[in-house]
Amino acid sequence: MSRIKKHFNPATAVALIALVFAATGVSFAATGGGGGASNKNTHSLTASVAKSKSKTGPRGPKGATGAAGKNGVNGTNGAPGATGPAGSAGPAGPAGLTGKEGKEGRAGKNGEGEQGEAGPEGSPWTDGGTLPTQTKEGKPASETGAWKLELPPDTPENQNSFEEDHRWATFSFPIPLSAPLEEAHGRYITVKAQTETPRTGPAATECPGTAAAPSAAPGTFCVYEGAAREMLGEETTLPNAEHPQVPVFVNSSFHNLAGPIEEAQQDIGTAGTMGLFEYGGPVLVETYGTWAVTAP
Repeated sequence: MSRIKKHFNPATAVALIALVFAATGVSFAATGGGGGASNKNTHSLTASVAKSKSKTGPRGPKGATGAAGKNGVNGTNGAPGATGPAGSAGPAGPAGLTGKEGKEGRAGKNGEGEQGEAGPEGSPWTDGGTLPTQTKEGKPASETGAWKLELPPDTPENQNSFEEDHRWATFSFPIPLSAPLEEAHGRYITVKAQTETPRTGPAATECPGTAAAPSAAPGTFCVYEGAAREMLGEETTLPNAEHPQVPVFVNSSFHNLAGPIEEAQQDIGTAGTMGLFEYGGPVLVETYGTWAVTAP
């Protein structure tokens, strides 16, 4: 009943009345009732019904929205699209944390390379281990060294003693000479001779060096005086006004180191030599310097 009320409106009422009249008129005509007058009324009613039936009623109000229909069946998947172009490279990410130190690898096998060629002979050591006559550059081969000697003061007890007034200085050659040098080839160059201008004698030809830069001509042994100083007190340099005496080298006094001093040869031995100094001063002194020897 509520559904009929919901859909009943003026348009449906008019249609219902027309339907009733149409049904009544048809029934009345079929029974032949009413005679001529009835036929006239019947036609009039029919025309009236038809006329009222031809009129369109006003538009009714919008009906309520019907219930939602069921979802349709899903369509089939479309074909995959073409691969798009590659994108540009993104920025580098931050550096990762340093990994833990790996375990030490196994030791590799020892190589077995070919033996290299023998190197050149070292200098100055040559066959026999003696000082060669020339260096690799063709220059005379020399060796140098330093020396020092202490001399005691002269006292009343030893004024006439040779042993107390004289001392031997030793000069050892790290590289032996191939043969001894005659004593005449040994020279002692004083500080005065080193500073003379121009230099003369052996200081100019055989021993042209200095205590700071000793040198010797081939076949020559040169001893350079450096300085002498008092050993006690203020250790002042000699000579001075108070102590004018200094140790003096005794010329022609080079002796070979081989054997006792009494039997020593007066020459410059292959391993070195000794030189005699004389001193008669009142204080303990020290004298020192350098030397050079060049193979003949």
